[in-house]
Amino acid sequence: MKSSFQKKLFLKSSIIIISMVLIFLIFFSNYVYREISKTSRNNLNELAAKTGNELTLLFDDMDKISLYVSTNPDIIRAFHDTRMREVSNQELSMSIYNIITSITVPNSSSRFRINLFNDKRNFISTGIPYSKSMVNDKLSSEDYLQWYQSLPIIHSNSNITPLSSDTWNSKPTQFISLYREIFDSIVIDLPTGIVEIQCPSKFIEQIMVLDVPNVDSYLYAADGTAIYGTSDKIPALAGLPFDRKGSPPDLTPSYTIADNHVYSAVRLENGWFLLLAQHQNQVFQIVFRLCVSVLLISVCILLICLAVLFKIMKNTTEPLRQLTASVNMITLNSPYLNVDTSQYSNELAGLTMAFDEMMKRLKNSMEENVKAKAYEARANMIALQSQVNPHFICNILTIIKAMSREQDTEKIGQICDYLARMLRYISAYDQEGVPMREEINDAETYLNLMKIRYEGLFDYDLYINSKLDIDAFRVPKLFLQPLLENSFQHGFKKVVPPWHLKIACTIKNDYYWSITVQDNGVGINDEEAEKIQKKLAEFMDNSSNTIASLKIGGMGLINTIARLKMRYPDSLTFHIRSLEEGGTLIEIGGKLDDEYFTC
Repeated sequence: MKSSFQKKLFLKSSIIIISMVLIFLIFFSNYVYREISKTSRNNLNELAAKTGNELTLLFDDMDKISLYVSTNPDIIRAFHDTRMREVSNQELSMSIYNIITSITVPNSSSRFRINLFNDKRNFISTGIPYSKSMVNDKLSSEDYLQWYQSLPIIHSNSNITPLSSDTWNSKPTQFISLYREIFDSIVIDLPTGIVEIQCPSKFIEQIMVLDVPNVDSYLYAADGTAIYGTSDKIPALAGLPFDRKGSPPDLTPSYTIADNHVYSAVRLENGWFLLLAQHQNQVFQIVFRLCVSVLLISVCILLICLAVLFKIMKNTTEPLRQLTASVNMITLNSPYLNVDTSQYSNELAGLTMAFDEMMKRLKNSMEENVKAKAYEARANMIALQSQVNPHFICNILTIIKAMSREQDTEKIGQICDYLARMLRYISAYDQEGVPMREEINDAETYLNLMKIRYEGLFDYDLYINSKLDIDAFRVPKLFLQPLLENSFQHGFKKVVPPWHLKIACTIKNDYYWSITVQDNGVGINDEEAEKIQKKLAEFMDNSSNTIASLKIGGMGLINTIARLKMRYPDSLTFHIRSLEEGGTLIEIGGKLDDEYFTC
């Protein structure tokens, strides 16, 4: 096991945990946003309803006072007298002052100013002080009657007007005014005066300036005209999707979202609208702060979990890492795990013991398999070599038979000497390889036999590179003779003598050996060369069955290449081709083994 296994396992586990945390944060943030938005909407609606109730109570107090004053019999009678005769303000004040005072004190109406006046230029007031000079100027002005008639009076009902400057005082204080008619006691529906209840703007501000941060409040008249706002920029009520055509009162807040704001509106009894606005960023900020807090907590918990996870994985994978390192150090000579299992769990200790037992059985099996392969390879080599011998003997006996017909007893003796020398060479089956020098000597013996057989019709050249140590270079026995026989059996068969062979043993790049056999025979075509390669491939795929199926004389070149392939399984090269000037060139080579360099 590589050390990166622990890192990969930790990385994958960390990615899974972090992904789960992120998914949780996404769902949590979405849930929190929806819940906070819902809570914010409910709170804004409750605040709108509460503020609307306070404004309604304020306006109701003004209306109750005006209704009480306008229906008081003494006040009605006093204003009736002003129509029958000329009554001074002092006389009027003396007749109804006690009544007005009795109205304001029990109802805590001192926060209001109560004005009573008529078109006869009579005026009486109580509550918030007024300016006598301004009152006298107003009453004596030429446009008084025109102003009086232009007042926003609703017959038989009260009417409240937006904030405006004070008519009866020069101070900059603005007032909301409520007007109601005083009717004559004798003539029905005949107005004899007007009751005006004035409320300073500070009481409106006390109600509408809320303790809740980032929430603005606005007050609109029934026609949508802005009356008051706690911010400098008052939104146009006409641009908001509220129903303003229904009949008041409607103290159920309506909720909407527009221009990145959340709005809650309430219709008051007098037809006015109260609007509360909260920027959506406020909700986002709450959610953001909460999510950041949760994220920081999650990161801390995540880091702790990752640290614990890393420790657990390290403790879990360390035995496996040591086990892997021990497995990598196993050899055939030492097929045991060098692991201390005392500190590991029972499962890992059991795994180590089972692995040791398996390695013991595997070693025994491998040793038996190696022995079997060695026996099979040796049997194959002997079988191949044994098939060379009868093949060669058949050829020699053919030569002796031919010489006996010619009654050349001296040459027959030479042939028998060469044959005896060759039989002694090939009769040793206990050797799988011989020095190259012995193989060359045997090949020269064979070539000398061929020179005797064909007298002056055959000759050969032998070249050995001085860099190649033919005493240290070991080769399979009798691998060279079949290459030479190939020229006599095929190359020279259809060519008129003289025949010639060139044998060269060389070394290339100090590591590779090469042997070439060149004749001046008929050559070989591509089809025959491909056929040889195919037979060689079939032999190497199933050597044992192929050996059993071959007959004497059926091996030849395939025999040689097969035995060399067994000795040089990875580096052997074999080429056979025709020469342009005529003849065949066989080249065999391979990499020198370690045995060559240690000799």
